[in-house]
Amino acid sequence: MVRPIRLVVAIFLSVAFCWQVARGAVTAENAKATLDSKVKLYDSFIKVFKFTADQQARWDAAKNSLAEKVKADPKLTDDDHAFELQIRKEFRDVLTPQEQGSLDEVMIGNDSKEVLKKAEAKLKKVEGGLEVYANYHDGKWAPDLASTIGGGQDQAEDLVVWSLPATISFKGAPDQAKWVKDHCDLVYLPLGGKLKDKPADKVIVYIKPELLWGNAFLMGDGKVVTVADKNDAAKIVKQLQNGQNPPPDLSRK
Repeated sequence: MVRPIRLVVAIFLSVAFCWQVARGAVTAENAKATLDSKVKLYDSFIKVFKFTADQQARWDAAKNSLAEKVKADPKLTDDDHAFELQIRKEFRDVLTPQEQGSLDEVMIGNDSKEVLKKAEAKLKKVEGGLEVYANYHDGKWAPDLASTIGGGQDQAEDLVVWSLPATISFKGAPDQAKWVKDHCDLVYLPLGGKLKDKPADKVIVYIKPELLWGNAFLMGDGKVVTVADKNDAAKIVKQLQNGQNPPPDLSRK
């Protein structure tokens, strides 16, 4: 009786092993397909930017490196948004500063005024979320943006993500706070204290600078200041990153 049981167990383990191998092969194949489809978009820009031989060699090397990383760990493609940004960064690094600016305009839309309107609308939504949080927490500032989103809120992606791939969904995420931290394209500068003590000249939230031309800044009094010029916006962001808040170069015109 023992031998048949051992035989059944052995067959079961063998089938399970084969299934795991097949599943791994499918996962690796899907990951490679994801990489290929995303790289194809950036390959289409090569003629537009008229790559030099050096640029082509560097981009080919970057693609090979990405392929090796994905082959070693197919899960790198699971987070579609983060993976997209990684590929974009690799491509941007090959470009000249002027070409990088052109790529940014292509990726976020050519009409910077419309883009800044979108940014302003998004930051006003964030301001509303901060107000709601304060109403339920003794008037205090939220410790992070995840705290301003109600459980299962359908529009959470639209609130914290600038450019949302269809494969990313906040709803049903096992750890929603981690989801927001991993996918949030906004930089939050909590001030501490009470929301009623709004410092009008301090920046509360802005959008990650690599995602748009110019930027928009949510101020402590709920107003949004937009800066259309990329260099001016970059200077303000640099000041904020260095702890200068309010940033000296941000004008409240």
